[in-house]
Amino acid sequence: ISKRPEGSTSEDVVVAHVKLGNYVNGHPGVVHGGILSLLFDDILGYGFYALGIEKAFTANLNVDYRSPVPAGSLLKVSVQLEQREGRKLFWKAQMTDL
Repeated sequence: ISKRPEGSTSEDVVVAHVKLGNYVNGHPGVVHGGILSLLFDDILGYGFYALGIEKAFTANLNVDYRSPVPAGSLLKVSVQLEQREGRKLFWKAQMTDL
């Protein structure tokens, strides 16, 4: 997991590379969707850290599953801050194959 370097023009606040094994499957050979949502939630937490926020909690997490993720996949998860309203932060995240 890495934070956006100072001076970077990338919109990504945090980028993580994750290697999934065979013990997180729902169906044989396919990663369980709950594991994928857990990864999003955890990596979004690093987004708060990257912004210098000491403590934050997830109030709402929506995941649109577009295709099954095969067991053993190497993934990239990138997180962007979309909006800030007082203490509320609205994020966008993507998970892609590497």
